[in-house]
Amino acid sequence: MKKLFALLASSVLLLSLMLTGCSSQSFLSFKDNFTNGETPKENYSETLTYSLSYDGDGINFPDLVKSTASDQFITKDGIKYQGTLVTTLKIGNKGSIPKEVISNILTTETINEVYLFETAFNLTAEYTFVDGTVKTVNDSINSKVYFLPAGLSFAPIYSTYKADIHNLSLTAENPSYMTHVIYEYITTYNTSDFTIEKFVTENDVAKDKQTVTDSYTYKTLIDNNQLLFALRNFDTNDETSSRLEVLSPAYNQPKSIALSAHTTTEEEYKLAQYPDAGATPIRNFHMVVANTNASGAAHFFTIQNGASKNNVVPNNAMLIKYAQPLFDYGTLSNIGALVCTLTSVEIVNG
Repeated sequence: MKKLFALLASSVLLLSLMLTGCSSQSFLSFKDNFTNGETPKENYSETLTYSLSYDGDGINFPDLVKSTASDQFITKDGIKYQGTLVTTLKIGNKGSIPKEVISNILTTETINEVYLFETAFNLTAEYTFVDGTVKTVNDSINSKVYFLPAGLSFAPIYSTYKADIHNLSLTAENPSYMTHVIYEYITTYNTSDFTIEKFVTENDVAKDKQTVTDSYTYKTLIDNNQLLFALRNFDTNDETSSRLEVLSPAYNQPKSIALSAHTTTEEEYKLAQYPDAGATPIRNFHMVVANTNASGAAHFFTIQNGASKNNVVPNNAMLIKYAQPLFDYGTLSNIGALVCTLTSVEIVNG
């Protein structure tokens, strides 16, 4: 699989994109789209649940169709995914942050609210190979990030990330080979620099711990673990491409992603949780690595763009759908897309 929301460096990190590019030193500007522009209340909480599925035919995402290069190893319809992604947002005060992770960033501002965004990704993947082998693996990714409100550019404070995943690496010598990798990242920020602690285990062999400290400009980037939330509150429009700086432990430095509108026939979405609510309008986007050398495959996402037609579903700029490319490291080819689709919403507005 691939990593999604930790800037993609391996085969499945939901919560990770492969991004790189030039850095802007201007403060990031976000809006409170997740509360329809209203000032969020303390003790606000939100839980969004997504189903996980596989798309190899390119019916919904033609740019992510499965390459024929892997046909020599994976049978037709030989990839099946089932699982969930759950994202949780909680707003609290400074006291809600564990004392051991409070950094100098909190001494430079008058802090009244602190955001906590968590993700839990659990996937069961079944692969049927041409050589007759069938493998079923369980992948999981859990992340947590504390950060400041929109008025302070969603400046990150502290984040943790752990991925336990399997990556395909198919060759003639090993036609059903996978690597089992565990990534664990801890990132701490203050107003002038950040520190990343990295722990990696590959096929049960632990690598040496790596610690990276580097400088950055306060309020000019977000942590990779914030990405799925930040996409809902970034001020994008249909005519221009926007940039967003993201710090990914996979690269040890901030990377720039380019966000732009994506043309599709889908213009509304009906949430199954509210069968009588009517459809909500949506907007579709894609994002790529902002790099002149290698942009990588695009990721696609859909954001709610209004309340449902009868206002049963309010406009909270919810992330409706997210699709990321999947990669086989043996054939160096795309093997389709992992698709996250919103299925249920729970919001407590303070």
